[in-house]
Amino acid sequence: MFDSVRLLDQRDAQTVERFLAPHSAKAYYLRANALNSGLVNEGRISQGDYVGAFQGDDLVGVQALFNGHSALWVFATDPACIEGMSAVLKEHWRLSPRPIRRIMGLRDLAWASCKAWGITPDLLHQPNPEWLFQLDLAQMKDPPGFAEDKRVLRLSQDQDEELLIGWRVAYYIEALCESPQDPSLRDHAKKEFERHVGKNWYVLESEGQAVSMGGVHRALPDMVFIGPMWTPPELRNRGHARSLLAKALRLAESQGVREAALFAERPDAIACYEKLGFRKTADWLMASPILPILPEHLEGSKPCTP
Repeated sequence: MFDSVRLLDQRDAQTVERFLAPHSAKAYYLRANALNSGLVNEGRISQGDYVGAFQGDDLVGVQALFNGHSALWVFATDPACIEGMSAVLKEHWRLSPRPIRRIMGLRDLAWASCKAWGITPDLLHQPNPEWLFQLDLAQMKDPPGFAEDKRVLRLSQDQDEELLIGWRVAYYIEALCESPQDPSLRDHAKKEFERHVGKNWYVLESEGQAVSMGGVHRALPDMVFIGPMWTPPELRNRGHARSLLAKALRLAESQGVREAALFAERPDAIACYEKLGFRKTADWLMASPILPILPEHLEGSKPCTP
């Protein structure tokens, strides 16, 4: 059982790393952002405000609200600490609120966070069932005919801007339940493109035509996290996503990466990943509010249930 909860700062960095390192896939972005951007919020997109629950000197839970995507993330080995962490982070958030656009974590922990924050079902799009998948790259199964596959994997380039921004907007609408009328989608997609172009967004070409894109994020030394993955509907069921992912993961393996993880919900995408050897390891929740959540939306809220 936990016995204290408080805001975290850079003095807690080693304690946070010891706690999250054995759970890298389930807490990937919590761990990666803490390692690479620190625990003090100076406004950078990969930074945020962190709260920890302790049993003595040991962490048993971390909850954070990141600047990027205004996403609330949670991981805990003691679910009983969720209410306490939420109370502390929520009170801190009220002092300088920013809209909450995502709630993410293992399904039970994320729903418990919704309940503790007062984020009720009527404030959320109905979330689709989603799962966390992991793969030991030494066990990856190459697609049939992989050695002869003539499709070309390359890093995204500046000239891909219009194409990839359009694909990202389509992803937001299909996967994240965003409104096609939301004028901010294109601006958000442009900011994403500028942040990832030439770094960790890849494009697959077939006979000179871009047919699929995928993000391969190496924010940890020995693990990559996959996403977003997108193939336009009219180009699906041709093995493009599977080819892109296999090529990108073999490249990562050659650079010392040992493991990959991703989230998936669509049956066709899951089938693609399982053919490569990914296995389902946990139930996941990515809840998207119908409108970005501000403090006034939470007044007098009712209990939240899965």
